[in-house]
Amino acid sequence: MLIRQLVAQRIGLIVVNAIREMNQTTCYKQIISNSRLSEVLRYDSELFFSILHNSSNAILITNNQVEIVYVNKQFETISGYKLCEIIGKNPRFLKSKFTPEETHYSLKKALVDRQVWEGEFINIHKSGTEYFEHAVISPIKSTDQHLLGFFAEKRDITELKSEQARSHKIGYLDSLTSLSNRRYFIKAVERLFTIPKEDRPDFSILFIDLNRFKEINDGYGHQVGDQILIEAAKRF
Repeated sequence: MLIRQLVAQRIGLIVVNAIREMNQTTCYKQIISNSRLSEVLRYDSELFFSILHNSSNAILITNNQVEIVYVNKQFETISGYKLCEIIGKNPRFLKSKFTPEETHYSLKKALVDRQVWEGEFINIHKSGTEYFEHAVISPIKSTDQHLLGFFAEKRDITELKSEQARSHKIGYLDSLTSLSNRRYFIKAVERLFTIPKEDRPDFSILFIDLNRFKEINDGYGHQVGDQILIEAAKRF
């Protein structure tokens, strides 16, 4: 209960500051001019606690030292960790070796520059399994631009990634060898030529043939020919 109260107070402070930031624009001034709405936004931190805690997206809030001060129920479901287990930790404890380093680099740069960052992670569930998530991470600032912390909203996209992988396999991989097919090759080459010539990396296109492969198919049958192709693919 104490944690709930502290988190509610913290979220209340964050929301009030966010409203003040938004209030600097004409659009949001009109919205906040509703006195009842203004009263709720400014004083009912328990309402915001309930909204965030029951959100269908995972919510994570850190202080300005990037230490976790709050996660909601959906975050606990996706990650397997309870708030009491991870409060005070840096969110990077979830990272896996499969997230590209450039992703972490761009995130770090955005945090240092106090900019909004959007991207995808492959994280580690408490059970040890990997999962994909899409995240939007925003700095939380006071009216004098003092950094209070960071607000992260995340979605589990593991099923989406699996579906994309299945679609890619069907559309761009050879069903026998699992090598990239002609369709993928054409798309990859076209993508290279969309890059301005001065920025385009040097590349070569190689054509590789298997000598006398037709004789294998004709003399030993297509089943043996298929095994030859599979073995050749492994060696490539």
